[in-house]
Amino acid sequence: MKVLEAVGVRKKFHRKEVLHGIDITLEEGEIVGFVGPNGAGKSTFIKSVLGLYHLDGGSIQICDYDVKKDFEKALRNVGCIVENPDMYQNISGWKNLQICALMNGISHPKNLEVLVKLVHLEEAIHHKVKTYSLGMKQRLGLAQALLNHPKLLILDEPTNGLDPLGIKELREILKRINQEYKMTIFISSHILSEIENVCDRVILIQEGKIIENIVVSEIKDKNISLEDEFLTKTLKQDGE
Repeated sequence: MKVLEAVGVRKKFHRKEVLHGIDITLEEGEIVGFVGPNGAGKSTFIKSVLGLYHLDGGSIQICDYDVKKDFEKALRNVGCIVENPDMYQNISGWKNLQICALMNGISHPKNLEVLVKLVHLEEAIHHKVKTYSLGMKQRLGLAQALLNHPKLLILDEPTNGLDPLGIKELREILKRINQEYKMTIFISSHILSEIENVCDRVILIQEGKIIENIVVSEIKDKNISLEDEFLTKTLKQDGE
C-alpha cells in the first residue's frame, strides 16, 4: 500500500523554484530518511505534504487522498512533529495530551496510558512540562503525534539538540512503533549516522531535486557508510 505518493511536486518562493519536480513514494511499514544540506528543500517538502504550502505543480496523496482536494481525509492519516512540538509549559504532560486529543476531535482518548508507556514518560507524565528535559518534551510531542493512530508519522529533525542518550532512546522508540504498529515513518535529518541506524531507505535531496534513493542494507553489504555514499552522490551532482 502506498501511504504517501508525491508526483512532480514544485514549489516557488518569490519566483525562485525551491522544489523541482519531486517524486517520492512511501510504502506501508517503511522507515525512510530524508537527507540533504540546509536549504536543500527538506522542510519545504514536508510542509507541502502537510498542506501548509500551496503547490505550484504536481500532486501529493496520503493513503489515496489528495492533500489539495481531500485535505481533512488525507491529514487524518498523519501524525507529525515539525520543528519543536507545541505544548503548555505550566500544566502536566498528561493534561497536554488530553487537550491535544480534544483539539483533534478525540473526545475520549483510550490510548493515553499506552502512549505514555510507549514513549517512556510514566514517571514524569503528571509533572509540569516546564520541568521536562528536551528529550522528554520531544517524547511527549511524539505521543501527541500518535494520538490519532496515524498511518504516516512525519518527523522534521527530531534529534536536534538531543544528547546521545536522548537520540538512542528516540531511535529505539521509533523502531518499536514501526514494528508494533506497521507505521510508515518519514524522518528529515542531517545526522547521517542516526538515519543509517534507524532507516530502511534514505532519499537524498539537493537544491530541491532528488539525487538518489538508497537502500540502507545494500550500502552496509558493501561496507560503505551512508556519509560516504552521500558525499559521493553530492560531489557527482555538483560536477554535472
